[in-house]
Amino acid sequence: MADDNGKSHGANDKPSGNGRGESLGERAKRLLTLLTRDIWVMDFSDETRQRRGAVAVLRWLYLVVHGFLRDNCLLRAAALSYTTTLSIAPFLAVAFTISKALGLQHTDTVRNLLMQLTAEREDMVDLILNYVQATDVKTLGYMGLLLLFVTALSLLSTIESAMNQIWGVSKGRSPWRKFTDFFSVTLICPLFFFIGLSVTVSLESDAFVQRILSVSAFNYLYLNILKAMPYVMIWLALAFLYAFMPNTRVRFSCALAGGVIAGTMWQIAQYTYVTYQVGIAKYNAIYGGFAQFPIFLLWLYISWVIVLLGAEISFSLQNMKSFQSEVRAGHVSFEGRMKAAILMLLLLTDAFKNARRPLTIESAANDLGVPVRTINEVMETLCAGGFAVRLHDEDEGRTFALGSDPAETRVSTVIRALSRGEGVSGRGLDFIDPRYDFVHSLFADVFKGAEETPANASLEELWTEHCRAPGGHGCDWLKPSERT
Repeated sequence: MADDNGKSHGANDKPSGNGRGESLGERAKRLLTLLTRDIWVMDFSDETRQRRGAVAVLRWLYLVVHGFLRDNCLLRAAALSYTTTLSIAPFLAVAFTISKALGLQHTDTVRNLLMQLTAEREDMVDLILNYVQATDVKTLGYMGLLLLFVTALSLLSTIESAMNQIWGVSKGRSPWRKFTDFFSVTLICPLFFFIGLSVTVSLESDAFVQRILSVSAFNYLYLNILKAMPYVMIWLALAFLYAFMPNTRVRFSCALAGGVIAGTMWQIAQYTYVTYQVGIAKYNAIYGGFAQFPIFLLWLYISWVIVLLGAEISFSLQNMKSFQSEVRAGHVSFEGRMKAAILMLLLLTDAFKNARRPLTIESAANDLGVPVRTINEVMETLCAGGFAVRLHDEDEGRTFALGSDPAETRVSTVIRALSRGEGVSGRGLDFIDPRYDFVHSLFADVFKGAEETPANASLEELWTEHCRAPGGHGCDWLKPSERT
């Protein structure tokens, strides 16, 4: 395989230098080169299974850490901690109000849940429960109730924004979808939680079950299942968060893997935090009765760091192949985005001409070898300009279809719209000083020349030449089993 300078890289290529006589800085630089270039361009197909597996794990770890730092997850965790502090009590008030309306309430279980979430800060749990129990919806009035719901939903909206950033989705849910989806979460989560609790209580009180548990083997198994339940619940909760919150399709297997890893890390962090709380007495001496607040904020921050790390894990597992293209591509220039836009429209034209199912981001990224994030950004611009339309498929998540006549849409039209930012936020320097307004006519002449060149083909002409004509390159982005 060749890099940008035309140099060939093979499985037996080694990074320069043998490590002898190197300074610490040189070794660090060589390690960075290995992680950012060598393991991505070297061919390991002839290596042993163990080495290929080690390289795959090394790539995956690099992608997770790289994405975690690139997406400013530490900063986002701080923002989420602040939002959670403001919203957790209203959110629980809304959730438990709905639970009361459905006849589902169990104070001891709610307390145990909050003890888990707050790392067993009983004083903080008491504050939250006192607020929730003191909230009387009947006395709030319409404006108070609306404010309560808005505050509660703002937490979920902030979480969605963080997840969309990780998944490279620039457009979030519409306000109505946010309300309906987030209200469903607020309604369904307490419902399933209390149903699960009711089933557990029923089993414990059932005489037949108690007779079975009298057998030592079944009792041992039952106790171990109960011990594993906190892990299973946090795994499923995080998997649901990773699968549902991003405004794009997430494979549940990837969401579950991220949930299992992050959930296990969260349980370990909680155990460590509770067991080895050092300096609490010093905080009490400094802050007095407010000591639990900074401690609670610290735990919230640690929790959100782990949650966002799990989201990066889910994203990297689903987009490993595209990530390889992203690392090789580096920062995609404006020219590269224009090329990606033309190719995406060509794939959409092919789907339109052959009456195929709508195009997905993942299939296009895999076919073109273009990073998923770049495809996401390009498609948002094309949809804003009217060249493509966003659909929603129950199985595939977000899908796209052609939004303009391929016979009338020419390359120069797309490039001009992209350069002007038509349909998206931004201005083309219309407010420029009159002394320099010659630049407008300059660009008008340039685009006029581009429109008159023979290379300014329409999408239909490009499709006929490269996809339909014998010997054409083809637009075969579907697997053989998926073709119609």
